[in-house]
Amino acid sequence: MTDKEIKQILKYIIDTDKKCGDDVIYALALLDTSVESMLESVKGKISDNTTKNNFSEVARLVQFCNSIIEIREKIQEYITYMTPIDYEKQSQEKKDDELLEKDEKRGYVNYSNYAVKRDEIHFLNEDFTHKRICAFDIDGRRIEVGSWQDALVKVCEVAYRKSPMLVNSFVGNPDFQGNRVSYFERLSVPNKNVRICDSDIYVWINLSANQIAAMIKKILKYMRIREDCFKIYLRADYTELHK
Repeated sequence: MTDKEIKQILKYIIDTDKKCGDDVIYALALLDTSVESMLESVKGKISDNTTKNNFSEVARLVQFCNSIIEIREKIQEYITYMTPIDYEKQSQEKKDDELLEKDEKRGYVNYSNYAVKRDEIHFLNEDFTHKRICAFDIDGRRIEVGSWQDALVKVCEVAYRKSPMLVNSFVGNPDFQGNRVSYFERLSVPNKNVRICDSDIYVWINLSANQIAAMIKKILKYMRIREDCFKIYLRADYTELHK
């Protein structure tokens, strides 16, 4: 069966039976996770054989790794094909940045006009629509970030380093469940979630700034850190552009 034929079948499924389509995506994501584990296993065997100077076996295993990587890429391609990015539901932040970038190239917008003081403290109870984060302070340590999504991932990494068991408890926890989304999963969903460093847990990042702020509030509650101890620093505020 050709790649084109497989995609025709997948398209038919997602167009005619949403539930079945979701089940197929879940199964593919599970397969992707298993293939990733297989790749790590083979990498371990490469290391062992390198230590033993068994380079002929190393060469054979490297070929295996390349084949496994090709399989993963194809699986992820099918997952992405079945779950195209919904630009209507993308976070407002990303859509704003895309529009602003186009306007700046045309000379319509000067980013520097919307820069704010990077040392001014903000808190989680504010409205962050059209505002861009550059850093946050947790446990007295300032951490630089490039976006709200990056901030969420880094908060999760801080929580995981503090207590892996705590973050593991987020998986399947009703406090971290949306209508159709689990915000903490052990399955990768391309373009939607990101793996928390040093763990097998993925956190959902396809969220708006305010949704991420709400998520961080919940995480802090489980970490027993008061909300007012979490400080946010902004780099820009584009509110005026949207009035």
